[in-house]
Amino acid sequence: MFKEENLPELIRLFFKASGLIREQVRKTASGTNLSLVKLKTLQYIAEKKEPTMKDIADHLAISPPSASTIVETYVKAGQLERILDKSDRRVVRIKLTPSGREILSSHMANIVTIVEGILKTLNQKEMDDLKNILRKLIKQFK
Repeated sequence: MFKEENLPELIRLFFKASGLIREQVRKTASGTNLSLVKLKTLQYIAEKKEPTMKDIADHLAISPPSASTIVETYVKAGQLERILDKSDRRVVRIKLTPSGREILSSHMANIVTIVEGILKTLNQKEMDDLKNILRKLIKQFK
């Protein structure tokens, strides 16, 4: 049952836990020239297949020019490519290259290792509860 007096502590715990996880991921990515925003960008492009620049900017909650700067870095490195939309040639879509997929896969494997280390303190029931809670919360945003 929801109790409003629990809300401040829940918010604090949520931000603390997500901040600690982000910090661990950032440490893993250090020295790889891959920021969390860039990793999030690659992950989003992989999930959405061929999003537009506006889709990417909206997902990252940044301006289209900022998204374009991030994407351009990866285009120059050969990890992303711009392709014209088949139904509307004015629309440019962004696609992962095999090199981009390899980099994303490598970094996601590191993240899995980090999260496994964090979650190993939970028993199976707690893991199942956490998954169900997160699914329920995510559903609220759809």
